[in-house]
Amino acid sequence: NLDCLYILHTVGTKWRGGSQGEEQILRKCYKNSLLTALRLKCRSVAVPLMATGSFRFPKEMAIQIAKEEIANFLKAHDLLVLLVVYDKECTRITQSLFKDIESYIENRYIEKEIDLKDITATMQTPLTLEMLLEKKAESFSETRQHE
Repeated sequence: NLDCLYILHTVGTKWRGGSQGEEQILRKCYKNSLLTALRLKCRSVAVPLMATGSFRFPKEMAIQIAKEEIANFLKAHDLLVLLVVYDKECTRITQSLFKDIESYIENRYIEKEIDLKDITATMQTPLTLEMLLEKKAESFSETRQHE
């Protein structure tokens, strides 16, 4: 009963100390998932932070890899990509990304006179499952505007 057209499943890689190609494998997981979404003509995709659960991939490294692979993909393709993190530690680590997002918005959309403080404050406001379910008929951007 998910409000989506596809569910793409990608198996991450188990962390074995970093000497067995884990970083390259995780990068390929992101690339292949994003390319699959593009091939299926998706307009948006929500990608979880891969391999940081039971596979124990170091979260900071995994977030950096996700950030880089998503950014590289978006240089060549037009797709809304949302990185989904599940715990407080990952949320804390990703807070550093907001500076990058603010800079991107400032450099790209400054002519539209967007109030960056409102945007970043909204982005840092957590949504509860109940709030998401109430707004499930709305798009992601519409949902974020109501907070």
